[in-house]
Amino acid sequence: MVKKKIRLTESQLIDLIKKSMVSEQAPTASASNSLDDSTLRGIADRIVDLMEGDVENSHIEELQGILEDEVFGNLSAKDGKCAYKQLNKFYVSKAAESNAWYKSGTGNLGSLIADITNASIDTDSVKNDLIALINKELNGFCKTVETPLPVTQQQTTQTNKFYCVEHLEGYRADGNSPNQYANLPWKGGNLSFYLDARALGSPYPAGNNILYEKGGKKWSTKGECVDGGPGIPKGLKLGTWT
Repeated sequence: MVKKKIRLTESQLIDLIKKSMVSEQAPTASASNSLDDSTLRGIADRIVDLMEGDVENSHIEELQGILEDEVFGNLSAKDGKCAYKQLNKFYVSKAAESNAWYKSGTGNLGSLIADITNASIDTDSVKNDLIALINKELNGFCKTVETPLPVTQQQTTQTNKFYCVEHLEGYRADGNSPNQYANLPWKGGNLSFYLDARALGSPYPAGNNILYEKGGKKWSTKGECVDGGPGIPKGLKLGTWT
């Protein structure tokens, strides 16, 4: 029998490659659902029912289906973290209320994964597979959505209230928000100040926010940028040096 060859146009090939790439992409937080506490409590109740008494392979398999279909890859509406962690809290709480199971000593070990580990079933590989999936969720999706994003340069740059001297030769800003400061050569010495114009603090007079150093000596004053006006030149306005 002669096999029929299928020829794709260039555009069809590109579409096929795009579909393949999309199908291989991991789910992101933006594609996740936010599960409220009521929903997670309901799921926790169902899981406790499965884990009570004699746990069988089918119970663990059903539990895996619940987690994969309803919990994994989703967020908690309450705190924005992964839904599994919030579910685990509700599971432990509900398990503690199940007196018969609690008194038997076979459950309520502080976490769902601990109870799965402790469960005695016919085939250990069934629960081992589920434990591996839970750990993958905790170390993968949970960490991804709970890791703070890097602070951008825009977020670390303070508003410079001494904007009027930024263009002067020798001006140099340094430090990180909220403690960014600047230095500026001036009259044979050096001016230094915080970009947000805060006071220098002790031992300098209250309100003074600019420090002048020259020849090992120090003076301070209160300064501000002014936009000018009648009789007032535009630039840095300095008070009395002390």
